Amino acid sequence: MTDFGSVDPQQFAAMVKAASKDELQAMMAGDERAKVLDEIFNRFPSQFRADRAGNTNAVIHWNIGGKADGGSDTYEVVIADGTCAVSPTPAAPPTLEVAIGGVDFLQLLAGTGNPMMMFTEASKTKHAYFLTGAAGCMDAFLYGFLGLRFDDHDPGQKPWKTKLKEGYWLSCEPHLPKAWKGVTIDGLVIFDQSYRLEANNKSVRVSLAGWIEDR
Repeated sequence: MTDFGSVDPQQFAAMVKAASKDELQAMMAGDERAKVLDEIFNRFPSQFRADRAGNTNAVIHWNIGGKADGGSDTYEVVIADGTCAVSPTPAAPPTLEVAIGGVDFLQLLAGTGNPMMMFTEASKTKHAYFLTGAAGCMDAFLYGFLGLRFDDHDPGQKPWKTKLKEGYWLSCEPHLPKAWKGVTIDGLVIFDQSYRLEANNKSVRVSLAGWIEDR
């Protein structure tokens, strides 16, 4: 992987897949490390999908381990107003930190690693994140309070529903606490389509690729 800057994503994936774990570890601990990581993060803005980001604003710190001295490098990715900017020198407090080993990072990008096996709730660094708790909270909000359902058949009478491709259906039947006036979700992606969903206990409003559907 001596000429990483000249390869496209498909070639990069093939190179990572063909390399052994020892070879990847050696590269992440060697002289090519900075060049490879710089090239990867410099491509983030061109790969960024503003149409999927919605109104998301975030500061993400990627802490990439695997240095020869046991340390890590931190790259800052800022998503704001439909744009993506990257810096090897973090300047803002993060809204999210991701700590991952150098080899795992390469395999994650190349699609040759299982991300669910790369992250752990046991703190290996000072950056800890309770993944199961966050996922459970999101489940309770989306499928409980908001009443989102993803079915392989027509769900019948619902405040809002729409037929997706391959015979699937997406529906919404909110059960919000009385004190809540309503909720809004931006960037809900189903089958590569981004939705904006606004709901209260009386109505659901969904915007999809430029058109709006009310129920």
